[in-house]
Amino acid sequence: MTISGVIVVLGGIGLMLVHNYAGSDGGPEGWFAAVGFGAPFVGAGLLAVIGARGDNPALCIAVGIALWPMSVVSIVLVPLLAPATIMIAAGAVSRPRAHSLWLAEPLGAALVVVFGYLVLHKDPVSWTTPGHIRFSSNIVTTFEASLSLATTSLVLVVAVAWTKLFYRPHGSRRSAGGYAEAANREAGDVIGGPLRKETVRRVRRPALSYPGDIHSPDRRFLP
Repeated sequence: MTISGVIVVLGGIGLMLVHNYAGSDGGPEGWFAAVGFGAPFVGAGLLAVIGARGDNPALCIAVGIALWPMSVVSIVLVPLLAPATIMIAAGAVSRPRAHSLWLAEPLGAALVVVFGYLVLHKDPVSWTTPGHIRFSSNIVTTFEASLSLATTSLVLVVAVAWTKLFYRPHGSRRSAGGYAEAANREAGDVIGGPLRKETVRRVRRPALSYPGDIHSPDRRFLP
C-alpha cells in the first residue's frame, strides 16, 4: 500500500506539471493554480502512505474509493485506478475496524469534493495574446487553488493526528520482555497479585502419586 501511495503522489506531481506547462498560452493561470489542481492527488497519496505506515488500513480504503471518481475525469488520470484498486483490496484484507472506516471516509470525501469543485465550478475568462483572443470556460482561480491546498493540508493533519493517537507505527514490535511483562501483569490481575516464578513452577509441577498417598487413586495401601 505504501508503494501505491507513492505512485499516486507522483501522479499528482505529474498532473501539476501537465497543468502548468500544457495550459493555454498566455493564460491567467500560473504555477500556483497548477499546484492547487494537483494537490488533492498528492494529498490522497500521502494519506495512503500514512495509513500504510501507521497501521491504519481504513485510510487506504478511503483513499482507494476516493481516487475512483477523481481519476475518471481525464484519460491522463485513468492509470491511477490501478493503485486505487490495490489500496482497496489490501486494506480490506487487513480487516480494519468498522468505526475506523466511518472516520476515514470523510477524509477521502473531502478530497473528492474539493477536486470536484475545481473541475466543475465554471470560471469563464478571456485574454488577449499577440494577434489572438483566447477564451476558457473554466480556470483554476487563486481562491480555488488556496481552498484546495488548505483542504488537503487539513485532511493530512487530521490523518496524522488520528493515526499517532490511536495506532502504532508500522513495523514496531513489542520485545519479548515486553510480552512477558504484559503476561505477568495480566496473570497477576487474575490471581490478585504479581505472578512470581515460584508460583509458575508450583502451578506447572505435576502432582505426584505413589502408593499410600491420600490423593492417590490406589488406596489399597492405606490402613
